[in-house]
Amino acid sequence: MERFATDITLVNLAKGIDGATGLTSFQTLSGMFPANPRVMLSGPSIANEFAQHLPTVVVIAGQSKTDLMRVARVLDNDYFRTRFSDDEIGVELGGI
Repeated sequence: MERFATDITLVNLAKGIDGATGLTSFQTLSGMFPANPRVMLSGPSIANEFAQHLPTVVVIAGQSKTDLMRVARVLDNDYFRTRFSDDEIGVELGGI
């Protein structure tokens, strides 16, 4: 596998459980890139509503408030807001 810069925060948007391993997509990502900060994003967002600039709120979960703030600064705008959690797997499972 090619080396990946460890100063990049990975934001997981996938949801699911691997039938063979029983791992969630976030757990799989964590195993693949253990040195990178990781954030899980999930929520009741619908792409066409988001595209129409309708109000949308999602949860981003991670262990570092610094990483969460960095991701929120990129995503938050007048109609899209993030809220924080430290329970990555819970947020992912809630979205499944």
